[in-house]
Amino acid sequence: MFTPAVIDELRQASNSPEQRMVSLMEEKGQIRPNDISPLVTALGKLELHGLLSTLHRIFQGSEDFGRFKIQLAELLTTENILKLATFFVFTPAEIDELRHAKESHGLLMVSLMEERGQIQPNDISPLLTALGKLELHGLRTTLHRIFQGSEDKTCQFVQYLKTSYKQLYSKINPIPYIREKVFRVNDIFVEGGIEIHGRDNKGSERPLEGNRMEAVKLKSYRDVFNDNIISSKRILLEGDPGYGKTTFTLQAAYDWCTASDSSPLKDVAIFILLPLRLLGGILSICLAIKLMLMPDESNLTEEDIMEILRNSPGAVLVFDGYDEYPDKDNIEISQVMKIIAGNMFANFKVITCTRSSYIPDNLDVETVYVRLTGFDDNARDDYIRRAVAVNDNQAARRINDLLTSSPVLSDICQVPLFCVMFVHISYGSKNILSFASVTSFFRHILTCFYEHMRNKMGHARKRKTVISFQIIQSLTNYYLMRLLERISRLFGKKKRSRPMLAMDVTMNLYQ
Repeated sequence: MFTPAVIDELRQASNSPEQRMVSLMEEKGQIRPNDISPLVTALGKLELHGLLSTLHRIFQGSEDFGRFKIQLAELLTTENILKLATFFVFTPAEIDELRHAKESHGLLMVSLMEERGQIQPNDISPLLTALGKLELHGLRTTLHRIFQGSEDKTCQFVQYLKTSYKQLYSKINPIPYIREKVFRVNDIFVEGGIEIHGRDNKGSERPLEGNRMEAVKLKSYRDVFNDNIISSKRILLEGDPGYGKTTFTLQAAYDWCTASDSSPLKDVAIFILLPLRLLGGILSICLAIKLMLMPDESNLTEEDIMEILRNSPGAVLVFDGYDEYPDKDNIEISQVMKIIAGNMFANFKVITCTRSSYIPDNLDVETVYVRLTGFDDNARDDYIRRAVAVNDNQAARRINDLLTSSPVLSDICQVPLFCVMFVHISYGSKNILSFASVTSFFRHILTCFYEHMRNKMGHARKRKTVISFQIIQSLTNYYLMRLLERISRLFGKKKRSRPMLAMDVTMNLYQ
């Protein structure tokens, strides 16, 4: 329904009548940055199906770019516009027009940049370069995320991570030899002792005043992720065997996945948890993430993962089991070691978990040391009531009585692993257990392991299985005698307090 004059103009145009037609349709609103439905409808009614199919195919790209331009215009502030205009050497007249524009100065800036080729449907690198040099990193990260569907890749990546972590934190076995007892980590996790030690804490909310180098107790494991309490980007989480380092990491993963309001991890864009013992020979961090945390059907490449990490506004990396990492000596080529040393992803918060006897040599100078110190009476009682004797006060009291019946046993159960095993065994036993000595306690644990193995074998077990149990009893007696000799040597070297001696006994038993 163009006027006869316009139709005649199009008929008689000697140069570029197609460009004139596009211009006229745009003026009349028949094509817009995010909508060409009037044109599509017309082509359908005119039965120009070939052209219609072609437009359907190519419009998606222009639609994305049109949407991007609108978002960019909304993000640009007057200050940023003037900085960019100066960087791109706009004319004084153009800068003055931008400065005094009362409305839509963002759209005007976008239009000028598009005319100059600084943003194009398939390339916005000139704008990204300018933002980087002007140190407008927040805006640069946002544009990376929203340009050409990269936001979809990031969302897909995050969803894959959460699915992977859910598989881990939903299948906790407190007693390793009883696979039928499965818990979600949040249902059994309790706050054990945790402290900063050996380094000064530069956070704005120091938990405890005192000597700068003394141990500082933390109120919660969540303090480790709180920048106001520990401002350093590199944290070493150490603990002896059985003190709950892996459980700590899984609880953190749970907090991130569920966006718990009380956790500082709720505002973290990306949370990476990697078991280092499984990464032998995998020197690329992105390959490790792809192999360990991405499903087989994922089409995300190592390059995609690196791009997502580089453009992330905030990320936390947790490396579990440094003491078991096969490549911990490959400082020069392993990206994990470079990250721990602060030579890669320096702006990420990185927590490295390890046994106290395996401390990395190449730690970043700003590394803060955090140590897990085990269960106190309150933590043990909390675990009993949350994970074992739920709504069963009588059973909870019975288990607590057993724990306190032997001072040495009570000290040993400061180690979370042994405490967990003890309370589950005590609750699951039909008979009232009484351990007159540490030896009887561990003899009972070994018997439970063996009896479970026999039950699993069922009717298929042979007579020699019974003989093997006798052999196991003999070996148990032998190793307990050797242990007693080691304890005697500990007594002979220097006087030690009961709790310290109990810890030595526990570590010898565990090892």
